[in-house]
Formats: sequence, structure tokens, C-alpha cells
Amino acid sequence: MALNAAERAARGALALRAHERIVYQQEGCVFTITATGGARAPLRSPGVCLVTNQRLVALGDVQKRSALFDSLDVPLPRLGIGRYRLPLFSAAYYEMEVPLQVTPDAAPEHALLVVHFHEGGADAFRHALARARDEWEQYRRDLEALRTGV
Repeated sequence: MALNAAERAARGALALRAHERIVYQQEGCVFTITATGGARAPLRSPGVCLVTNQRLVALGDVQKRSALFDSLDVPLPRLGIGRYRLPLFSAAYYEMEVPLQVTPDAAPEHALLVVHFHEGGADAFRHALARARDEWEQYRRDLEALRTGV
């Protein structure tokens, strides 16, 4: 099942969009998605976390039996405020609110996305995400200035 589906290229890699580049990539992450309404059970999937200059992508490892979803694709402007957590006795994680649309005809809802970094890289993820958001904001401002002629 794909949530806000991300296109995959050959061998399961992410298919990049026009003018898109990967800013950060981390293997060995575990994603947990919990709908804020609480109507569904949380979905959990191991996989690869990617930050591009346009979106956050979670590619689930569909080869593993524990993978409950294939992919999650969230544009940077749609990401909620995130929180970086570093517990004493477990892996660091980053949590944020994301829009969720399970099927094309379903009404969109919000969910809490938690990315656990079991193999390290949580701090680098946090900085890469902040940098990608800053670049996106600058791009948006530049585009608006071109449109208005300021």
C-alpha cells in the first residue's frame, strides 16, 4: 500500500522529478504513521528515508514481512513542525505531522509520522530537512518576486 505514493524507478530506487536532487538519504530507518483521528492502527515499516529539495520520502522495504506500506511522499511545504527526540535508552527519532491520503478518493487527513534512526543519522536528517525547507522558501520567494516584478 502506498500513502501519498512516491514513484519508484528500476530496482526500487526513488524516481526523481524535474529539477529534483537528493539532499539526504539514510538506510535502516523505521517509519511509524499514526492517524490523528485514531480510527486506524499505526502503520510501521522499515526502509530508506530521503530528503530532496522538493519533498520528504519514506521508501518502505517491501521485501520484509514487517513492511505495512510501500512509500510515503510529502511535499516540503505540507510538512508540519517537527520535533527531534534523543531518548536515553533507545534510538533517536524525529516526529512531525503530515497530510495523509490512503486512496485517491478518500478524504485527506493528518497523521503523525515518526522516523526512528536505528543506524544513526537523526541529527544529519534534522539539519538536511531544515536546509531543504530553507531552500524551498527561498525558491518560493524568488518565484513570487519574478511573478510580481518586484
